[in-house]
Amino acid sequence: MGNLIKEKNDMIIIESKIEAALERKYKGDKEAMKKLEKIKKAMVSK
Repeated sequence: MGNLIKEKNDMIIIESKIEAALERKYKGDKEAMKKLEKIKKAMVSK
């Protein structure tokens, strides 16, 4: 069971790193930022 919790935490860390990298890449692009927000909402609702 502890292994499953660690895996979940690892996924959360990976997702937040990807999210931060994408935000830096598309910072000035309002359209891309809107799409990122939609993706974030979709990921949270899983």
